[in-house]
Amino acid sequence: MNRTTNSARGLALALLLPSTACLAPLSEAPAVTPQRPTFSSDTSTTAMGTYELEAGINYDHSDSFDTPLTLKRGLDEKSEMFVGFSPYKELSMPGPNADGPGDTVVGYRRRFHEREDHSAAWMAAVKLPTGDEDDGLSSGEVDVFLAGIYSRQVEDLSLVGYYQLELLGETTGSGFDVAHGMALAAGYPVAPELSAFGELAWQGGAETPDPLFVTLGAAYTVAPALVLDAAVVLGLNSQAPDVQLVVGFTRNMGRPGK
Repeated sequence: MNRTTNSARGLALALLLPSTACLAPLSEAPAVTPQRPTFSSDTSTTAMGTYELEAGINYDHSDSFDTPLTLKRGLDEKSEMFVGFSPYKELSMPGPNADGPGDTVVGYRRRFHEREDHSAAWMAAVKLPTGDEDDGLSSGEVDVFLAGIYSRQVEDLSLVGYYQLELLGETTGSGFDVAHGMALAAGYPVAPELSAFGELAWQGGAETPDPLFVTLGAAYTVAPALVLDAAVVLGLNSQAPDVQLVVGFTRNMGRPGK
């Protein structure tokens, strides 16, 4: 494990441990704003001054195993910052499989327009190459992501349109390769504590695969501050994984010291 990986994991743990040490009871913490497990995110942001943890498992029986974790902090009523990484991931490779921690993503999301039935936000994030490049767990390059998000409520149906510009560090030289990501997502309550969601997403650009995939799942609200999710990701073309199973949760941990 290299020094950069140790530093990134230390940063994430330093942010995580103080908040988990004073975990607020479910009845006292604010409602969560889940962004997992879809490719896109919506315009909601973590409650001001509180920490929110998203964690889960992504499993593809023929290709990969991943444990994505994201810690978010509400900065004000309209913005949040977040740090995400994978404590452990495994990829099928010729010969021994590659395993270890993944890259680290640091980002910021802000809602700049809000009305009763629709809102808009932007997001910026940077991926730091903290995974092991030699094992294939990282490209070894810094990537930059800029996104625009539009959410709309049509009676009980929630709709999200998402576009992401991806500036991917070139592995064979300096500069960036330009790629894009787009998604349409919808959510609908099927019971007081249960909702269903679906998303159609695509990524592609110069010198990158063009995966097209759909995510279908459900979310169960244990309490406003805790939501469980489960989904299946189905590849719609040869560049996307065939089937991936995803389970996880989102938990608002309250305000430090409260």
